[in-house]
Amino acid sequence: MTITLFVGDCTEYLATKAKSFDKSAYLIDSFNYKKFLNQTYIDIAVYTSFADLPKISQTRNIFYEVLKKADHIHYCPPGVWSDYDPEFTLQNQQQITEYFLYLIDAEKNNVVGLDLSKYLSTPYTNLRSCRDSDQSSQLWVAGCSITAGVGVEDDQKFSNLIAQTFFKGKFLDLSKPASSLSYATDQILRSDIRPGDFVLWGLTSEYRAPFWNRKFGQCESINPYKFDYKRTNRADDIVDETRLYQATVSFYQVANFCEKIGAKLIAVPIICSEALQLILHNNSNYYQIPYMTNYLDVGTNGKHPGPKHHRWLSDQIHQFISTWD
Repeated sequence: MTITLFVGDCTEYLATKAKSFDKSAYLIDSFNYKKFLNQTYIDIAVYTSFADLPKISQTRNIFYEVLKKADHIHYCPPGVWSDYDPEFTLQNQQQITEYFLYLIDAEKNNVVGLDLSKYLSTPYTNLRSCRDSDQSSQLWVAGCSITAGVGVEDDQKFSNLIAQTFFKGKFLDLSKPASSLSYATDQILRSDIRPGDFVLWGLTSEYRAPFWNRKFGQCESINPYKFDYKRTNRADDIVDETRLYQATVSFYQVANFCEKIGAKLIAVPIICSEALQLILHNNSNYYQIPYMTNYLDVGTNGKHPGPKHHRWLSDQIHQFISTWD
């Protein structure tokens, strides 16, 4: 008994594919799947798609059962799927079809034509910068727009000034304008940071939360609260403390990571809240920058700090680094 199954979209091309293999090939659908699953065959060829069979329920997955009964499966995806939508790319027929084919192939190694390489090139895991040498004591910089130097020239931003003084002007930049603490944490933890390296982290607001912008294919941040927001109910307090909790956990994840691998973490408050600064005040990796009511100057966009303020930030961090052995 050999069952050869052709799987693809719910359009006519699939029937043509199957019948070119065997003229007697027929469709497995909602009307005959029970007979197909319960009958013993000698040699047959059949074809089906996820859309041709009953929907997955809490107790049964007919599509998976049909796939599992087949001895040989030929995956024949169309050029364009019938439910293709350029705006909504998840939870479509192609993805669910390839998921269950992947499960079957892992178990029976009997699927031909399945290519999952596109799932390996997801932009979700992109890093802002990658190590380009084995040189020890490299500087990594993470943070948001101020750390990235929005509003000033590259040679004026505080991270560059620190690099010029201590790291021969070289550093690996993980910073991204408008990014969140969660984003910076992920970039740091997945980067090739090694023993002897330094991580300079400009802590941003914990009220920023990451989200995936499908249109531009990148991680961005939303800022659900402004600093002068008015509380309206208990839910605001819960959300507020949740953000603080997540920020604290992120910091200690990075601190633990750096300690375990033998890298030095330098965390400075750029625009994080007073609450987070108080929580971190006694941590050896955290340096409290003196309080200032405003920037010493502003950059070219009129919003971010200018060259004088970046120089001041650099001087403060310089003092902190100079106290190390």
